[in-house]
Amino acid sequence: LGNKTKGLEGILDESDDEDEAENITEAVTGIVGAKKTGNRVRKLKRAKKAAKKAARKNGKKGSNVVSFVAIDLLNDPQTLAERLLQRLSKGGEPFLFRLLMLHLVARLIGRHQLQVLNLYPFLQKYLVPTQKEVTKVMAALVEASHPAVPPEEVRPVVLHIVRYFVTEAQSPEVIEIGLNTIREVCARSINILTEEELTDLCGFRKHKNKGVSMAVRSLINTYRELHPQLLHRSLRGREATVAVSRGEVQAPQFGEMQASEKIEGLEMLAAKKGKHEKEVGDGMDLMSEKVLSPEDFKQLRKLRLQKSIEMQMGRKRPAEDISSSSGSSSESDAEEDERGLTGRLPDQVSADMLSATPKRARTKAERLARVKAGRTDFKEKIIERAKNRKGGKTNKENARNKPLLMTLQSKAVKEKKARTAKQKLTSMRGHIKTLRKNAAHPKRRR
Repeated sequence: LGNKTKGLEGILDESDDEDEAENITEAVTGIVGAKKTGNRVRKLKRAKKAAKKAARKNGKKGSNVVSFVAIDLLNDPQTLAERLLQRLSKGGEPFLFRLLMLHLVARLIGRHQLQVLNLYPFLQKYLVPTQKEVTKVMAALVEASHPAVPPEEVRPVVLHIVRYFVTEAQSPEVIEIGLNTIREVCARSINILTEEELTDLCGFRKHKNKGVSMAVRSLINTYRELHPQLLHRSLRGREATVAVSRGEVQAPQFGEMQASEKIEGLEMLAAKKGKHEKEVGDGMDLMSEKVLSPEDFKQLRKLRLQKSIEMQMGRKRPAEDISSSSGSSSESDAEEDERGLTGRLPDQVSADMLSATPKRARTKAERLARVKAGRTDFKEKIIERAKNRKGGKTNKENARNKPLLMTLQSKAVKEKKARTAKQKLTSMRGHIKTLRKNAAHPKRRR
């Protein structure tokens, strides 16, 4: 299933989490703008959410790195997957062990793009809302989906999920799990849903449960980037609508392979460098003029990420606005991890990624428990800070803890007792003046 090890972090990771977050911040700032206003802050929050969806870090949720080297180096994965599925069909082993074998078969199919068509009807009989481990079965279905699988093989399973999970009769958690699974399967496979079926699913975007509405919007964002022709005009977004009207976006066909004659997004990089539109063309001029440096490739990855975010947000800014507002550059040589972009390289999927969002506390006792859990015990914090502090007590702390009999014999107390009436009056006036001055912000004892 994948080796979780900390020893391969520096070898297998293309970029650190901090560098990736920095690149996402730069890309989002390029779309929304650098100046802070109330409207832009809201758009910035929305753009960051879209950026995290566009560059999902599925393999980086935990502190460990998941390596698929053992699976990728198998000699005959097709035979192994067929034998494991044959063993699963016989039964006899405990269900959790069979579930682990099922996950292995799905990961073999997804990583090597195998054709094991008997798996999908086998998975369908376990896809019922009453199944305890249904999210793990759905995760196996997602990993077993890839563009080389014929749509007529996966479509019955997806329609089964629509029929038994995405209905008004089910609870919001069940609906959300079904929508998340449909989104992931449709992002990996091609031409699964028709326009009418997708329209019915989009009708749940006005559901009273927030998790369900967010899952539907995530499905809409996926189709905005992959196949916007299936969406209603009101749901395509501005950029996808313009791209469809200009013929820039073609409907995906089963079995077709996209052969690229140039580097993707080279036109945006040429526009970024201040080229004229006639000179930009298809980006070939830039390739013939100079050799792209690592900084150029980094900027190219950021521009591609911006385009993906804009497509999902349904809006577009002119290229000159993006180039003027995203001038901030980083000296770190981080590379953008694009394996998580929707519809691209398959990655691991767990049951937690498909599960519904946790239910909010409704009763008074649950709300109070949540409030108490979020409170900070400052007394313990002060004690811990004092323990970890280097050196002894301060002079103020020593004076505060000084014995009273020693304090009475101090020079300050003796001078205070020996003061005249005039000195006492002057001191009192100064004290009153200080109290009036600091009445709004009284000094607290530390």
